[in-house]
Amino acid sequence: MKNNYSSLLLFLIIGLLLFLIVSNIFLYYQYSINEGFLDTNYEKTIYLIWRNKIKDSNTNSGFGDKLRGAIFLYQYCKENNINLKIDATDDICSDYLKNIKSDNYEVIKNKPILNYKDQDKPQIIQKITDEISNTNTIYVFLNTWPNDLSDDCKEFAKYICKPTDSLKNDIQDKLNNIPDSYGIKHFRFNDDVFKNDLNESDKLFQKYFELLKSDYKESDILITNSNNFKQYSRDNLNIKTIDCDDELCKIEHIGESTNSESVKNSFIEFFIISKAKYIKSHTCYSWPSNFVNWPAKIYDIPFENIYIDEKTL
Repeated sequence: MKNNYSSLLLFLIIGLLLFLIVSNIFLYYQYSINEGFLDTNYEKTIYLIWRNKIKDSNTNSGFGDKLRGAIFLYQYCKENNINLKIDATDDICSDYLKNIKSDNYEVIKNKPILNYKDQDKPQIIQKITDEISNTNTIYVFLNTWPNDLSDDCKEFAKYICKPTDSLKNDIQDKLNNIPDSYGIKHFRFNDDVFKNDLNESDKLFQKYFELLKSDYKESDILITNSNNFKQYSRDNLNIKTIDCDDELCKIEHIGESTNSESVKNSFIEFFIISKAKYIKSHTCYSWPSNFVNWPAKIYDIPFENIYIDEKTL
């Protein structure tokens, strides 16, 4: 009887130890994922710096561009066992995203940054590798395209995209006024439209409206960088839009604007896009709009992109 009791006790102790080991491994993995591997402890560190509040910092890329650069750097640091830190204290994005400020801001705020914006990927990889080989810490800005996104890359991106509590409440207020299940119809005009909007006499405006009219659904939400197109489509098709006090929300380019209310509205649109069932995007650029393409990639949303060449209109 005593031997049976001892064997049972030993079995329970071994089982408890195994449970604790597995639980700790799971918790460590989950913690690493949730922190986006921003809490590693390697010898070398790369800081990704966003500073569009500082004049002439040349870090005023759109949010989609910044996001893809962050994912690229995450992949590079993970592959090379390098700590990745992000600081956007001096960037308007930090007013609306909770996980992109560094505790070391006082140390790094005056550090010069290596700006690799719009450079070829192989050259950037070589430059970063050369720089970090000569020192333990470098400070960079880039918008480089990453490799295909693994699940942990998506979790990292979601982590740095977490909205502040205040913005989260604003997003929910907007979600309360749109269908529970919705798709996105997206129409991207060129960047000039943010400041000098078009009207229905413009050929691209007309083409976009034809396309929208031909296949929009009652549950679709219209997203566009032209408030005139949004107003015209709403008046003529009664399509749903994201509104502010029954008026169209003023939006601006997140990378270029210093108007906090307009940037907040643009972030609200970004997060509403991230919850869509599908995205159909139309653009006058030969590449997909990062503002809708990256939410589609990160949140696994079916995505269709249609390029409209203005020269053919």
